[in-house]
Amino acid sequence: MRIPYRREARPCYERLRRSHEVLRSGFEALLSAARSTLPFSVRLQNVLALHGDVMEKAKKRIQEIPELRVEGGNIYTCFLFDLLEAMFAGEAEAILHGAGSVEEKRKALQALSDDLRAIPFDDPIWNEEVKPYIQKHLNDALSQIR
Repeated sequence: MRIPYRREARPCYERLRRSHEVLRSGFEALLSAARSTLPFSVRLQNVLALHGDVMEKAKKRIQEIPELRVEGGNIYTCFLFDLLEAMFAGEAEAILHGAGSVEEKRKALQALSDDLRAIPFDDPIWNEEVKPYIQKHLNDALSQIR
C-alpha cells in the first residue's frame, strides 16, 4: 500500500505528524490498522472504528484546542480520504495480480465495491469526489480481469 496515495496529500501527512496529540495519535493508529496483515474488510472496519474514536476525542477537546477546528479537521480529512484510497487501490491491485480464478477475482473486487458503498460518511468531498474515484478504480480493475 502506497502512502500517501496521492502526491498532493503528502503535506497532510507531514502536518499531521506535527499536529496536536489527539490527531497525531489517531493518525498513527489509523496507519497501523491500515497496514496490518488482517483481511481487508477487517482492516477497513478497524480504520473506520478508530476514525470514530479520533472524532469523539477531537469533539471533546475542540473548545480548548483551536487547531482541531478548521485546520486540524481539514488535514485529518485529507489524510483519512487518502488512506482509504490507498487501501482500496492496494487491495484491488493485489486481487488483480494475485492468484485465483477469474470468478474469484470478480467476487473479491465486488466485495470491495460493497465495502466502499457501506462506508457511512456524510461528506460532500467523499461522496462526490473520493468515493466515485475509488469506485472507478475498482471498475477499471474489474474490466482488466480476463
